[in-house]
Amino acid sequence: MSERSVVAKDGTRLAYRVDGEAAPGGPPLQVMLVQHGLGFRGECWNAWMPTLLGAGFRVIRPDWRGHGRSEPQRGAWSTDQMLDDMEAVLDAEGVGEVHLLGESWGGTLCLALAGRLGRRVKALGVVSTAYDGTAIVNARSFARDIRAKGLAGWAREVSRNRSHNDEGLRAWSEESTRTSDEASMISICEYIVSETIESRLAGITAPLLIMAPFASHFVSMDLARMLSARVALNEIAWFPGHTHGLVLSGGALAASTLLNFIRRHTGGPR
Repeated sequence: MSERSVVAKDGTRLAYRVDGEAAPGGPPLQVMLVQHGLGFRGECWNAWMPTLLGAGFRVIRPDWRGHGRSEPQRGAWSTDQMLDDMEAVLDAEGVGEVHLLGESWGGTLCLALAGRLGRRVKALGVVSTAYDGTAIVNARSFARDIRAKGLAGWAREVSRNRSHNDEGLRAWSEESTRTSDEASMISICEYIVSETIESRLAGITAPLLIMAPFASHFVSMDLARMLSARVALNEIAWFPGHTHGLVLSGGALAASTLLNFIRRHTGGPR
């Protein structure tokens, strides 16, 4: 694993990590960029890594502004700025064709980036993801609640809906959220619930796997079906018994499901 960073257009330093390197003299590895969602950081994909690396992917894990090791956000958020940040990471690593994988709003951004990059994206997976933030009813109070309770208090509360009743996962979720930048968290929550990327979905040409838990407190099964109805080539994989934190609780199973989907639709990696 290699910890790296790149400077965004506005001077903000963005942290990311890279796992998986091609053998000396061997062919280049296929690349997958995996993007976390609100309050998480790149480590949320740890349970996915053995499957992805074992299949021969080079995996890039960026941290959002104000999350993990990235510097805080300056001013208001926008979808285009967040996509520019993801592209800056890809450009820094010299990536051409890419697979995209995102969870929660990180999945929303992967959808939007796939619409922007078109045929550069070979396959696309999203976990607990909606394309329309205005429809995520239970997120509308997030910014207000952080202001009222402080980030630590809000992190303690919201982590219960992302942990699949596993105390270790709940504790990690709380710590990751609590140690994010509070001002960045407030402003991104305000942005998410006012944003929709519906108009960007038409540009998606890659096959899409929608990985949807039965019991997300934020992205309902109906929102997963609505996304499916708006993308040309897609499948839904349902995960009974999991909550919004499927990325944590079902990582190994979801990674295998995604890998099988990629192999069926793209023929690789083997």
